Amino acid sequence: PIVALALLMITVDSTIVATALHALQVDLQTSVSWAGWTLTAYSFGFVLMLPLSAKLSIRFGNRPVFLISVATFTFASLLCGLSTNIYMLIAMRAIQAIGGSGLTPSATGIIVNHFNQSRDKFLGLFGSIFAIGGMIGPIFGGVFVTYASWQWIFYINTVLNVSKIEETYRLH
Repeated sequence: PIVALALLMITVDSTIVATALHALQVDLQTSVSWAGWTLTAYSFGFVLMLPLSAKLSIRFGNRPVFLISVATFTFASLLCGLSTNIYMLIAMRAIQAIGGSGLTPSATGIIVNHFNQSRDKFLGLFGSIFAIGGMIGPIFGGVFVTYASWQWIFYINTVLNVSKIEETYRLH
């Protein structure tokens, strides 16, 4: 469940900001093209760091990389929510992506090592999380922007991830 929730969160975060672009534009007093960079920074940072994250998982082990990645993603999420200008938000989204990119290869390794015989089934479920996260991200984004604020699309990561860090640390 820890691995699945982490993967769901990184995929939700790839699309959750889309419905908050107008709120970001107004609140941070910026243009729609600068607000759009919050999506680009996350996607670009994620794709760029994915190969390095895989190498780090092989070199240092899946669990430590997973733990550091969750911590990085969580801290960057908090700073995204606390951002006072678009430049800080874009930079924090890039750092958030660095943390998120470490979750994918380390989570795959954890699944392969933990579920020996039934790993194919769990890897298939793992793959479906990406589609689900991409679909529900804009829905959650709309709910948070409508009933709270754009900052909550990032604060929710912090709230949920603190428990994941604690649980991951206790994994053997």
